[in-house]
Amino acid sequence: DYIPIGIGVPTSNETGALFGWAADFDLAAYPGGVHQDGVKAMQETIDSCTGELVTLIEIGPHTNAKSLLERFPGIERRVRVVVMGGSIVPGIHLPWGHVTPV
Repeated sequence: DYIPIGIGVPTSNETGALFGWAADFDLAAYPGGVHQDGVKAMQETIDSCTGELVTLIEIGPHTNAKSLLERFPGIERRVRVVVMGGSIVPGIHLPWGHVTPV
């Protein structure tokens, strides 16, 4: 079985090319299906879980979760977000500097 994937919110790519390893991947050939609006796909998945708290595991830039909250007011009552922070790119320099959660 394959997990469907969604196209996320376009970004300025200020942090550098994080996904160069996937640049030549043919999404049309992916057998799991591709949602052109990944944020809408998240909302539809959450709505399909009626009456349940849904755990959103965020492993990439936070732009998609931010867009989910902005586009679908009230959805925050139905979602618990688990976030992985950091980078897999050695020596990456973020525009806002090094930030350590306290």
